[in-house]
Amino acid sequence: MSNRLFTPIVLTIIGLAILGIASNPTGLLKQVATIAIIVLVFYLLYKMFTQSSSRGNNGKSGYNRAARKSAKKYASSTKQEGNASKKVAPIQLLNPKASTIKKRKQTHLTVIEGKKGKKKDRASF
Repeated sequence: MSNRLFTPIVLTIIGLAILGIASNPTGLLKQVATIAIIVLVFYLLYKMFTQSSSRGNNGKSGYNRAARKSAKKYASSTKQEGNASKKVAPIQLLNPKASTIKKRKQTHLTVIEGKKGKKKDRASF
């Protein structure tokens, strides 16, 4: 029953919209152009403020520098490992299980200097 009531209302609204467009098409075009210009101005302002805040040194350059350094360091070690892995050891030829041994990867951990031996002074309860 709601569909029977809903359909004439929707058709009436669509008909009035078509009548409004047909009576004043230049007014509609002016209104659409005005809205588009306003939206464009707000978009450009938003982009200008978000790009200016991201240009600053937020620690990103330090991370990029460390990533390049790490990539350079480990790229040279992989070239050396590639040449060594081409040679097949005689043990691997005799024992197929020996070839399944996994190589250890280098850890990416660093030591942070500080007061490790000193205990905190805590209040006793």
